[in-house]
Amino acid sequence: MSVSKYIAILLVLFLYSCKKDTSVVNNPYQDEPPRNPFLADSPWPITHGNSYAQASSPFPGPKENSAIVKDFKQGTPGTVTMVISGIYPSGNRVIWFGNNTDVTKVKDTGNGFQIISKKGKENNSLANTFSV
Repeated sequence: MSVSKYIAILLVLFLYSCKKDTSVVNNPYQDEPPRNPFLADSPWPITHGNSYAQASSPFPGPKENSAIVKDFKQGTPGTVTMVISGIYPSGNRVIWFGNNTDVTKVKDTGNGFQIISKKGKENNSLANTFSV
């Protein structure tokens, strides 16, 4: 067999092996990196989402004509970083927001956010912005 035929066969086999297996049950986490077992059992346990700091989600974003609800709390500056807790015994989760001045703990009521607590940070430096 000629070298060119051999390379063509190898190329076809390689391309076929790269085909994604669509027979697997559609699991949104199947292409995600391994989870760190020491983080909260949460869809977003740390800043940037996971230990790989990829800051992406396996879930699709909003589609055209999707209803987006904004829930602005007066007196609360915008957030720079956010993490979601593990599940509490009550079955709920809380969301922690942070910026350079405050850390805020909120509960998603299904109709918006309810501020549970808020603590000011002692040092309003830029480096303090990214800590929760």
